[in-house]
Amino acid sequence: MAERYRKHVYCEKKFLDHCIKTIAEWKFCEESFEELRLWMCIKELIFSSDIILHLDISGEDLPLSYGVKPKKDFPVWAKELAQMQSEQKIHLKLGDFVTPENINKSNDIHLTAYYLTCCDSTKCRNCMNECGVLAICPENIQDFKDIFSDNGTAIDKNDEYIKSWKSVLNFSPCNSIALVDNYILTDTNMMNENLADIFDALLPEKLNVEIPFQISIFTTLKSSDLKFDINSEDRQNCIESLIRKIRPNLRFNLSIFKVSKDKFHDRSLVSNNFYVSCGGGFDLFKEKKSTKMTTINIVYPVLNNSVYWTSAAYSNFIKEVTSVFNRATSFDTIKKNLSFNGATIKIDPNTMTGFYVGDKQNRLCELIK
Repeated sequence: MAERYRKHVYCEKKFLDHCIKTIAEWKFCEESFEELRLWMCIKELIFSSDIILHLDISGEDLPLSYGVKPKKDFPVWAKELAQMQSEQKIHLKLGDFVTPENINKSNDIHLTAYYLTCCDSTKCRNCMNECGVLAICPENIQDFKDIFSDNGTAIDKNDEYIKSWKSVLNFSPCNSIALVDNYILTDTNMMNENLADIFDALLPEKLNVEIPFQISIFTTLKSSDLKFDINSEDRQNCIESLIRKIRPNLRFNLSIFKVSKDKFHDRSLVSNNFYVSCGGGFDLFKEKKSTKMTTINIVYPVLNNSVYWTSAAYSNFIKEVTSVFNRATSFDTIKKNLSFNGATIKIDPNTMTGFYVGDKQNRLCELIK
């Protein structure tokens, strides 16, 4: 059993000092109360056991309980971190620190981490646009007020106000997506309508040229009555054409994984930054109307202090799709193995499960080894 996945967070000491000072010196003011709530959420994130915390300090910046003789007075946060580390309540990493300006664009951890920094908001914005990560600084923290709670919604059948995924999903920086839904590719009309709006809402216009956006879909590739199998290569071509039409300048990799109908039950979409669940499925809309009553959750794991289940849900999702990802065989290999001495065995490889088509690349599935 793979251990729980924890989000990597790179936090500058200067940012942590600013966070603690802001909270300690805050005076009641109705206009700034929202900002205080954000800083409280950030502090809870930094001291959370659900993350791997990277700090740009050395062991000498922490007191004796961390194994270094006290040579100076330490701030309260240093004493608290050292104590929590000694009790194994946090996961602290020192050294090899990464800032928004020196992200290794081929490193999966760097591209799926959160960044807490004191660099200016322009540099943060450039980093988010180019790399699809979240970079939070004191200057831009108000821009993130929506990510500290559930941004989902309840939808009624034939809802007259919510008519598409673009009405539900707001763009947030990301560089990879994994989507689980047994029936998302069943009906081509509903597939095109729903995926077009999902991709249009979430995909950036482009990323840094070194970084392809990575998309993986885990589904049964079955008809709605489960009586026949859908051609996987046909669906791959349809989706690739759809993405190219919506985002002509975006470099991307797409993979589709065929799974048995009992492998996944919940319908979820996860990016490197957020988690979306929809009980009614992502094939929800038909001709700009909701086909069923359902509830949608949109949350940012570990960045909120009110929806605690999301960290575990995010970790469980990553572990489960990674298991399928690692074990899947390429569709081309299956087809090759169905031929013997040049004669093709009369078995449709689409009827099998445990295979993938497309580019088997997704940094979300490379986080747990």
